[in-house]
Amino acid sequence: MKIAVIDSDVNLRDELLVNQPIESIQLEQGVRHKCNDDYSGHGTDIVKIICDQTSNSRIISVQVLNNNNKGSVDALCKAIEYCGEIE
Repeated sequence: MKIAVIDSDVNLRDELLVNQPIESIQLEQGVRHKCNDDYSGHGTDIVKIICDQTSNSRIISVQVLNNNNKGSVDALCKAIEYCGEIE
């Protein structure tokens, strides 16, 4: 099962997530960039809840919020479009 989390990103160094199959990206001008910058911790907390409740899941974290937990409608639309194309 694939689960996409569109949020503030995920801290892949978190001890509960180190061995989880998580892809963390940021979309900028239509280009994927690897990301590991969860400034607020919200996305990390959401991913930890998902990992606790599921097994054998592939999690894709798409960062749309900045370090002030603000994002644009354009970034959200790009993230949703990207998630719809994940195979």
